[in-house]
Amino acid sequence: MNPAESAFVTIVSSDGVRFQVTREAACSSATLASMLGETGAEIFLPDIPAHSLVTVFRFAYQKMSSNVESASVPNPSQASRFAFSPPAQAAGAAPFEVPATRLGSLIRAADFLQI
Repeated sequence: MNPAESAFVTIVSSDGVRFQVTREAACSSATLASMLGETGAEIFLPDIPAHSLVTVFRFAYQKMSSNVESASVPNPSQASRFAFSPPAQAAGAAPFEVPATRLGSLIRAADFLQI
């Protein structure tokens, strides 16, 4: 099977953690979709740590399952962590909990990945 036709792709974080995600989830990122066209089925992201990729792909899968185009904005008055939930969240799905200490890297990852 041609790597460009594989249902799964491998994304490698800056700290060496390998994520196998569906091609559909990866392509929800404009950046990854473009990179997959160039490289096939494995992408190394030297500036994005695993903890950020976990949250980004969790959001991508939830977005795919609920067909939500945008997420609600986190409440900045919450000092220690931020939570965001897509509108019309699937029943039983937990909101995203992001510690304030990791929010900066998550925002940079989401911005770079255009997700």
